[in-house]
Amino acid sequence: MNHVYIGILAGGSGERLWPLSRINKPKQLIPFVNQKSLLEQTIDRVLDNELVSKENVFIVTSALQASLIESPLKERIGFILVEPAARNTAPAILFACQILREKDPLAVVVFLPADHYIPDSQAFNAALTKMINHSGQHKELVLLGLKPRYAATGFGYLQVSNQLKPDGAARVVKFHEKPNTKTAEFYLHQDDFLWNLGIFAGQVKVFLDEFITYSLDLFVGMERYLAKNLAYEELPKISVDYAVIEKSRRLAVFSASFEWYDIGNLQSFLSVQAQYSKTPSNVISLYAHDNLASVNKKIVAFIGVSNICVVETDDALLIVNKDNIEEVRDILPAVKKIEASLV
Repeated sequence: MNHVYIGILAGGSGERLWPLSRINKPKQLIPFVNQKSLLEQTIDRVLDNELVSKENVFIVTSALQASLIESPLKERIGFILVEPAARNTAPAILFACQILREKDPLAVVVFLPADHYIPDSQAFNAALTKMINHSGQHKELVLLGLKPRYAATGFGYLQVSNQLKPDGAARVVKFHEKPNTKTAEFYLHQDDFLWNLGIFAGQVKVFLDEFITYSLDLFVGMERYLAKNLAYEELPKISVDYAVIEKSRRLAVFSASFEWYDIGNLQSFLSVQAQYSKTPSNVISLYAHDNLASVNKKIVAFIGVSNICVVETDDALLIVNKDNIEEVRDILPAVKKIEASLV
């Protein structure tokens, strides 16, 4: 029996990608580079790994999104685990581990997000194989890090030891939160700092042991939910990093070197799309620089403006300065009021 499982976390709402991302079409299902969604591309990528069988690839998502995902993708994977409500990554991973423990007590599982874009599937799978092999042989949780390519302020960082294990794994020395620009510039030039990619692997038993040790309230709450003694909505809403990973003393990390993009906001979505899409551009620029656009069947002309993102859908038009790209989610309450008045 193949004991290797891949869990794709696909419950995010994608509020920072409005108006492209909506409740009925979250960001992981939006057509992306060459018209394949991020979730489809993630599935393609993990199925390229010789250690992974289709039957053991699964998606963890919320009840709100399950039907949207099931219809186009259920034949391509083994199964879908549905959370009654989205409660962040710690409950999602714990929920999956509890189900896997019953299904296969010897399971080794990798959890990864559905909203990463990685052009080089071969390089990604070489790193994934190292994580899987290490997880099967050691009672540790395994992380994946990437040598910083620029001074990113939107990612967490891992500080790692210089001494490597025989298979190339390093020890995690310290976690560092998203830095300011000056600190990110410092990290960029250090040999022992990596971007934290939010990809985790380990034996299911090890995951559960670490939840018991460092997040007992959540573990007990999940046990109560599974026994039908607690509503899922009452579980803590917390990331797995804060609940377990940053507290664990049983961690290893592999350093990877492939191209990687976290599609977390409109700027990353549009810039990666423009870089890798084979569709001819419909954007014209005159005395204009560093602008991005996504529109339907229209020519976009930028004249004398810079640092702008323009996004059009059938019912919305967004024009935003890149410096304010993270504030897109802040307008959603106003958007919902207008939408309600138009019904």
